[in-house]
Amino acid sequence: MRALLSLVLTFNGAQNERIIVRGHAFPCLKEFCLFFSNSGTRPTYVKFEEGAMPKLEKLEVPFSVSVAKAYGFSLGINHLPCLKHADVKLDNRDATSSERKAAAAAIRNEANANPNHPRGKDAEESSTDDEEEG
Repeated sequence: MRALLSLVLTFNGAQNERIIVRGHAFPCLKEFCLFFSNSGTRPTYVKFEEGAMPKLEKLEVPFSVSVAKAYGFSLGINHLPCLKHADVKLDNRDATSSERKAAAAAIRNEANANPNHPRGKDAEESSTDDEEEG
């Protein structure tokens, strides 16, 4: 798996509310996509630690606002130095409008702090947002 270049994971549900990508398990990975296949699954928070995917260029992940709030809305894309494209889908279940805005701002700040300044969809809201904006 150390030579893996692309990884797409689909979960039916996670046992824990957090998935933390650590260490140097994927030193060559250039593309990582994470999906949760069942909309009824427990909200899950993904975080990348320093050194986790040092050559990652493309990222597509969900971001549970309600769970991430307890961890300071940190995604860790500032720790992905080769990142060029980031598609972060906000899962707004059980999140207030101010929490959604804070999460989007935190992700933008991390992207700006990334030495490669990744482009992509800017913390796009997912279809799990039941609250209507006025």
